[in-house]
Amino acid sequence: QAAAGGFDCLVLPSADKASSAYALDVIKECNPKNIYVNKLPENAEYIVDKDALNSFDGVYSSDGIEMRFHEVDGEAAAFVKTKNVSLLVLAYPATDLSTLPQNFREADLLVCLSDYPADSADCSFDFTVICANNQKGVAAQNELISRGVNAVATGGNGDVIIKANKGELEFDRE
Repeated sequence: QAAAGGFDCLVLPSADKASSAYALDVIKECNPKNIYVNKLPENAEYIVDKDALNSFDGVYSSDGIEMRFHEVDGEAAAFVKTKNVSLLVLAYPATDLSTLPQNFREADLLVCLSDYPADSADCSFDFTVICANNQKGVAAQNELISRGVNAVATGGNGDVIIKANKGELEFDRE
């Protein structure tokens, strides 16, 4: 997070409504220094500082945190590495993990949309956050817990906040 409530970095995995519903509000309020995106949401070109735009295939690094981005056939993923932990963020529920670089698949934590990836047998994430509506998210969470996976769902239980600060990741629920 940057000074004065702004963001150092904003990642928009897609310009579709599900991925970018609040993007314009966040851009206006937080004025991110770096925006990683393949395509801007509608009307964003009027409020985005063109110098802030970066290719989604780029690398962002700041204060002990490195982010790498990967896209295959429209499926976006972000890999965040700090000195102590790594995090994989999947923007699409059907992401084929075999298309991702090996270090992405070896992340400590997984944040995924709607459901756990079906082809995750060779992955052993220590903790998983499922981002989905109330019933679907809780059902996915409960199924994962029954299989011995540490998991939490956002739907109906509040947002899961992940903050990166000087090489450390902090988790909270809002």
